[in-house]
Amino acid sequence: MQGQVDKHVEEKEAWEKEREEWKEEKRRLGTWKVRCLDSEEKYKAKIVDLESDYDELKEKHEDLEVELEDLKGCIIHKHINGFHTGL
Repeated sequence: MQGQVDKHVEEKEAWEKEREEWKEEKRRLGTWKVRCLDSEEKYKAKIVDLESDYDELKEKHEDLEVELEDLKGCIIHKHINGFHTGL
């Protein structure tokens, strides 16, 4: 009878130890989950910022292309006018 009680006490201690290990693992994984979710939110915000910056740069680029085409046109007209003046 005493042998069974000792065995039961040992098993109970082993179960308690394993239970504590599982609790610790749960806490550890919980912190990883929180960190991952925080990182995900930060990256989503960063993506939104980068997209707005991209749109802004794209608009400026388009404006510069239009201005460049206007300048090319002006240069061509100056050359044509200079040629006609020379004739």
